[in-house]
Amino acid sequence: MSTDGGKVDLKAFVGEADHTLLVAGGVPAWDSAVHAAVERAAPLLVLTTPQFGVQGYVYLCLPQRTRGCCGEMGGLNKVERKWIGMRRKLFEMVEAPVNAKAPYCRECTTDPFVKKLVDERLKGDACMGCGMGDKGTYDAIIVARAAAKEIIPKFFTRQIAGEEESGRLFKIEEVLSEVTGIVNGALCEAMAAEVHCMEVREMLYLPGSHYKKIQTNFDKAEDKRAFVLDRWQRISASILHGQRYYNDSATNFFERLFDEAQSALNHTLFGPKPSATSKRKAGLKLYRARRLESQADIDKISKSAEQELGAPPKRLAAQNRMNARGIPLFYAAEGQATCIAEVRPSIGDTVAVGLFETTRDIKFFDFRKFKHFRQEVKLSYWVEDYQERQICRALLFEISELIAQPVREGETGYITTQAMVEFIRHKLEDDFGGVIFKSVQDEVGVNYVIFSDKEDLAMLHDVNYEPTFPVMLCRKPTFFEINAVSYSSKKL
Repeated sequence: MSTDGGKVDLKAFVGEADHTLLVAGGVPAWDSAVHAAVERAAPLLVLTTPQFGVQGYVYLCLPQRTRGCCGEMGGLNKVERKWIGMRRKLFEMVEAPVNAKAPYCRECTTDPFVKKLVDERLKGDACMGCGMGDKGTYDAIIVARAAAKEIIPKFFTRQIAGEEESGRLFKIEEVLSEVTGIVNGALCEAMAAEVHCMEVREMLYLPGSHYKKIQTNFDKAEDKRAFVLDRWQRISASILHGQRYYNDSATNFFERLFDEAQSALNHTLFGPKPSATSKRKAGLKLYRARRLESQADIDKISKSAEQELGAPPKRLAAQNRMNARGIPLFYAAEGQATCIAEVRPSIGDTVAVGLFETTRDIKFFDFRKFKHFRQEVKLSYWVEDYQERQICRALLFEISELIAQPVREGETGYITTQAMVEFIRHKLEDDFGGVIFKSVQDEVGVNYVIFSDKEDLAMLHDVNYEPTFPVMLCRKPTFFEINAVSYSSKKL
């Protein structure tokens, strides 16, 4: 089938060839990465397709070869899979003309997906909104058609004449601006004119109509905090009482939660910084405490302080807030008082405290930061799980409190936080070396958990292997006798 100019029925072509369609754009660097990733799984057929814009490629992968070894798009990383899926969805919905009718540049939209369409273009017509075009433009008409067919009906409904008005009403130009992130008046008018001419859902896009937002369950909730906490409890219950080790719903939840977490930004004097990340240089001083039972314990620590106050060996690693039994982690605190409070001593107990320092730079996932005001990348209407991501964003404000909640010894309430920290450690593409969270025992205290140095599978098979941690004891331990314990309370 020829693809030079004109229009191509993609669905018919894919059906005829019995192939899986992956669409990528015109930036050679990005296309090369996708090409290389897919080529590992199957041979490719690359076609130039002018109807997709200035330049584009269609990747056709034999499904029996790709799906059999690693899934439909298994050769790609998470970001590439997500982007390809969104782009494929858009191009299956519309027929893209060769020449743009209403070109826009990336500076004229705030929506991350609509920006991404521009990022693929090496050049284009001058932007209708600001006149710029040297960095690439895309056609707002294509975006408007796709929005009218698939996006607007999910989030907006037409106000019926005589129906009681509730909430803000939008003109079609305002609706298109909301879902595309394009605010320029001329561009919005051009998109509105195109939508009015489309032969799709005629009653929805009658000229002169006004629209109102369709509220999600989250929008309708009177107590949004209670709503998101209920979602956390549901996920916890599914892990605790349902599927603990192969829980797809929990995995999907964590993927959305941490995808939103990593897109959140905090304001600083040096500009916005990723909320999730706190980097610490080598030499970070941290305190670690141990409650002692006898003089023999004191003698043992005095002789082998680093071994006795460091992370426990595998066979002695008890389950804790962030780790399952048998998987040791290094727990510590920023302050001496905090680390003593964390071991929950009683009056008369003896506590040994060691001062450690890190031996290399470590990047931490910092749960505390989401309680502060943050700047978010706007949540795109084009994502398929919009409501779930709404909930995840709201949950991030509560996450620091949730993971710091105390659990009595012997209970299984730590299983959710254990699963979550394993997800951070093993599933996130960022190479996090630990987590930071607030202390529940000391209201101004900060706790650190440091992961062991990376090991390969062969090491884990060795029964004599013990994980190592990037920390070292930097002075002799100090011993304390507890002579007072304070508590605070509030009336229910």
